[in-house]
Amino acid sequence: VYFAGNPTSGVDVVIPGIDGTTSVMDVTKYPVPTLPDPNYQNPVYSFGVSKSSNGIIAYDSQAFCGRMQGDLLVVFFSQQDQVRRIERDPTSGEIVGDQVLAKAEIGTLGNPLCIAQDRLGRIAVFCL
Repeated sequence: VYFAGNPTSGVDVVIPGIDGTTSVMDVTKYPVPTLPDPNYQNPVYSFGVSKSSNGIIAYDSQAFCGRMQGDLLVVFFSQQDQVRRIERDPTSGEIVGDQVLAKAEIGTLGNPLCIAQDRLGRIAVFCL
């Protein structure tokens, strides 16, 4: 099973490249033009190659004058050691921005694994 395929269905997810090219999410063992599973939906955003996004929340507080409400907060473990804000359009839900909120060089953030939000909108990052 590859790239979030359903292990119980025995279906691997393949994202075919354009004009026979190989994209980051392609499985090179499948011949072109192998198509993805009919139920597959393309990802709405990619963090790139070799990123370990271990914790994610949808921020739902009115803190910060509601400017972050509905955005995704993601923590990256190991080499990236950061918290990122993925801004979403409040109407369409589309990704409109990607911003680093904290990283190891700025403070004591080291190997973050989990992120949480309390009812007041305060954010807690749990590190290894």
